[in-house]
Amino acid sequence: MDYFQWCERVLSAYLEAARSSLQVRRDGLRPDQVARRVFGPEVLEQDGFFSSSEWESLKHAIKDLHDEGHIWTDDDYYGDEPRLPARITSEGEEFLEEEKSRWTDWWATCTTAPNLTQEQRDLLELVHRLSPREALTHAWMEWIHQESLCRKLGWEVERLRLVIEDIRASGDFIKPRPNYYPIGVTSPDELHVRETYKGLVLQTKCQLTIEAHAIDDLVEEWETTSVEFKRELETRTKDQKAEFVKDVLGLVNTKASGERWLIVGFDDKTHTYHSGAPYLQTKTTSNGF
Repeated sequence: MDYFQWCERVLSAYLEAARSSLQVRRDGLRPDQVARRVFGPEVLEQDGFFSSSEWESLKHAIKDLHDEGHIWTDDDYYGDEPRLPARITSEGEEFLEEEKSRWTDWWATCTTAPNLTQEQRDLLELVHRLSPREALTHAWMEWIHQESLCRKLGWEVERLRLVIEDIRASGDFIKPRPNYYPIGVTSPDELHVRETYKGLVLQTKCQLTIEAHAIDDLVEEWETTSVEFKRELETRTKDQKAEFVKDVLGLVNTKASGERWLIVGFDDKTHTYHSGAPYLQTKTTSNGF
C-alpha cells in the first residue's frame, strides 16, 4: 500500500463513520477511534501499538489530510501527537467519491507550486527518496535526521535549516520535528524532516496531471489528423496487431506538424472515459515515436 492509498483508506474511515452515526458526523472521530476502524481492535490493544509504524502512519495521514482540507479539527497544536476528534469535510467526501476531484487537487498542487531553487529541489528530491515507507496494511513517512541529510547533500547544518525554512515558506512539501515548529520560530537543535502528502504529489504526480490536462483538451476537440481515439485496443491476433500498426503509421505519416496522439480508453459515441478498457496513451512527434 502506498501513501496515497493509505490516506484514502484513513479518509474512508471518517466517511464511513459519519454516514453510520449522526454523532460522529457532528463531533468526528478521535485518532484512537480511527485506528480501531482501520486496524481492528485486536491490533489497537496490542502492547506497543502507540510506538508502532501503524500508529506513526495514522498520525501522518491525519496531519496531512487536515492540511489538505479533507478533514477538520479544532486541534491546532503543533506537536507530533494529534489529540482531538476530526470530521470529514465536503471536500474530503468529494475527493473520495469523484476520481476527477483527486486529479483536480493534484493539478492545483503542481500548477501553483513556486519556482524552486536548485537547493530546494535537491533537498526535496532527497527527502522523497528517503522518507516514504510502505507496508501491506499501511504507509508512512520516515523522519530523516538532519545529519543524514547534510551528509548526503554535503551541506552544513545551518544551510540545511535555511533551505528548510525557504521551502516551508513557499509550500507545505516537508515537515520538520520536533513540534512542527511555526515558521519564523527558531528551530530546535535536533531536526528531523519528513515528506508530506503535498510533497509526494509534487514529486510523483506533476507529469501525470499535466498529461491528463492535455488529454482533457484533446477530448474537447476529439479526433483530428494528429489525434485518434480508440475505445479498446486488442493485439492478441495478427489482424489486431496489424490494425494497431496501421493506426500508428497513419499518425506518423500525417502531414500535420507537432505531436500526434493515439489514446485508448474513450468511447467513440459519448466521448467519455470507458472504464472497461485499460487506459493507454501513445504519443509521437513529427520524427516518429
